Amino acid sequence: MTMTTTASSSEEEVHDGGSSVGTELALELARWEVEWVPEPEPTEEDKAVEALHLVLCRQFTEHDPKLGYPVPTRLCQFNIALFDFEKESMAGLGQPLCTLDLSDWMSLEDSINVVSLKVAESVGYPISVFGTVLARDQVDYKCVYLFRRDREDPQVVTSPDDALTLTGPCQGLAATSHTFFEVNLKIRSDDGDKDFSEGVGSVWLQ
Repeated sequence: MTMTTTASSSEEEVHDGGSSVGTELALELARWEVEWVPEPEPTEEDKAVEALHLVLCRQFTEHDPKLGYPVPTRLCQFNIALFDFEKESMAGLGQPLCTLDLSDWMSLEDSINVVSLKVAESVGYPISVFGTVLARDQVDYKCVYLFRRDREDPQVVTSPDDALTLTGPCQGLAATSHTFFEVNLKIRSDDGDKDFSEGVGSVWLQ
C-alpha cells in the first residue's frame, strides 16, 4: 500500500514584509511530506520458510491437561524455520569481575543466576528423573543446559526437599530481554518411562 501526503498553498496569500506566508507554509509542509513505500511481495522462498515455521510451531504444541488448552513446549516466539534447537551456546564466560576497571563496571548488565531446581511430584517418592532443563538468552538463544541426564544415569529424588543437581549454566544468562527456559523431564520406570514435565517459560527482569 502506498500513501502519499502533499501540501498545497491557498490561492489567497498573506504578504508580510514581501514574503508569502502561504508559500512558506506550503514549503514547510512539503518538508514533512511522507511517502510510504509498499512492502515487497513475499518470494516463494519466504512463503516456504513461513510455512515451515508454522509446521514446527504446531509440532511443538501440546495440550496441557492442567490449563485445559494447547501450549508450546519449545521456543516459538520467533521464526524457527531454520533454527537449530539442539545447538549449544558457545558464548562462554566473561572476564573475572576483579579484573575489570571502572569503565567496564559501568557497562555491566543484569544477569540471571539459577540457584536450584526442585521437583514437586504428586505420585509419590522415590522417583528417578532424567531429561533436560535448559535456558536460552538473548546472546544467541542457543542451549545453555542447567540439568542434563540420560536414561541410564537418572537422578533419584526421594522427597520434595530434594533439588535437581545442576550441571550448568556454563555462562551468565543475560537478563536485559526475555530469558526462556525449556523443560523436558521424564520418570524412569520398569513399567515404561513416563512424561514428568514438559514446557517452556520465560523470565524478563524489567
